[in-house]
Amino acid sequence: MSEGVAHILHGTAASAGVGVGRPFVLKREERYEPSASGAEEKLTADEAASVLVHWHEIVGQLRGRYDALIGSAESEVVRRVLEAQRMILMDPELQRQVGRAVQEELNPLLSAIHREFAGWADRWASSGAEWVEERVADLLSVRDDLVLTAQGKKREYPLSGQTILFADELAPVEMISMARTSLQGLVLLRAGQTSHAVILAKSLGLPCVVGVDWDGGRAREAYGSVGGWQCRGSLVIGGRCGTWVVGGNGKCRLAREGWHW
Repeated sequence: MSEGVAHILHGTAASAGVGVGRPFVLKREERYEPSASGAEEKLTADEAASVLVHWHEIVGQLRGRYDALIGSAESEVVRRVLEAQRMILMDPELQRQVGRAVQEELNPLLSAIHREFAGWADRWASSGAEWVEERVADLLSVRDDLVLTAQGKKREYPLSGQTILFADELAPVEMISMARTSLQGLVLLRAGQTSHAVILAKSLGLPCVVGVDWDGGRAREAYGSVGGWQCRGSLVIGGRCGTWVVGGNGKCRLAREGWHW
């Protein structure tokens, strides 16, 4: 891409405002995936009893983290969204199903978590209700938090300086954790107007553009892969008109053309 040339690309406006910052691509760490053959070794009865205790400990640890986020919520909207995440975690039927998969079927814990959450996600995704389908990302975020907790890990977001975040989708806990750092705006591939990512962006005053194939199609033709331009300087996104701009002079060009955000 030539110095000073702005490439203007469009998505769907989701949260109004202008964000200026360096791009950061949220890359998912490899998550646990069960064996495709289903040939994982079963637990013994004694092992299952110990794993079941560990399962309840993991739920308690994660609830403690969610409670801490809720306690420091920036607004009533943020608090309610986080409480919805906690409700998924603490759903008694979901907890019983994971426990039953361990205790009665002798499945390893990560396999049990993955299977039961996948079943719920499939049912939510096929519900026919848009707002329920939008919550699948929330459900899978809780699953991933449980898996990370079981593995003794935590999500890490190494943002520095003013940042525009690029992601396929974003779960509430991720959104809030990063908004408390240096986040200036969001460009998302998958997020609807009723998704918690968009609701939170509006509540937190973060410009957001959705429905953007930011690592393919016209975007790739304009500047190559995302990994190739992360260090090329700042970009601008406009959450009111659904536009994002890559290029050294992007901000000046938009001002000169009189764009309203």
